[in-house]
Amino acid sequence: MHAAQTIRGRQLVMAAMMAVALAAATRADINLEWRPAHTVTTVGAEVCLGLYAVSDAPLDQHFSAVQAIIAWDPDHLRLIGTDQTDAITLFSAGFMPDDAFGLNEASPPADGDGLWTGLAFPDVLPATPDGSLLTTMIFEALLPADGTGVAILPSAGDPLGYTKVIGDVPGLDVLGHIGPPVSITIVPEAGGLGLFMVALLAIQGARWRRRVSSAGSSEASAC
Repeated sequence: MHAAQTIRGRQLVMAAMMAVALAAATRADINLEWRPAHTVTTVGAEVCLGLYAVSDAPLDQHFSAVQAIIAWDPDHLRLIGTDQTDAITLFSAGFMPDDAFGLNEASPPADGDGLWTGLAFPDVLPATPDGSLLTTMIFEALLPADGTGVAILPSAGDPLGYTKVIGDVPGLDVLGHIGPPVSITIVPEAGGLGLFMVALLAIQGARWRRRVSSAGSSEASAC
């Protein structure tokens, strides 16, 4: 009898392991990507970048937490902070001080890299196929640049930390693809050029809002 129970127990364990392996093999993933309000700006203006979680399947996928390692050139851009206006409702979100990987020396960090964390705890939240806005990151343009990048890094820090999306299974990383860096062009604000840039940014911002709205997401912050 004892031997039969042992065999039965092993069979249940094996079945559970196979079910977990099958679920991991067949699950879809959640991608992270930027959607900028505009990619051309003037010195002194704000730059808004929407960070989105996007299901790579036709249906919504759920997540419980996101940690994204962000990198930028601090000589050309200063991270002002984040804006949760119209973003998906998270339990907490931001650049938490004293992170385990030494990336957030301040809140917001100023040295060109930082770890943004969003927690849905105790619930899980949907990443839609059209994209769910996690946060809008706001930078100030400092100096002219022909193209300065803002990227989501796969890993950074000491000890090494990783960009992750934790799904509805505790501890299961369901991160799929990380979108490409955004290149921001910064031009001097001077006379007629400044007025031209204001008009151009207004057109780009309107196009961006229409694109986001047609994708089923809300507009990002006012900048």
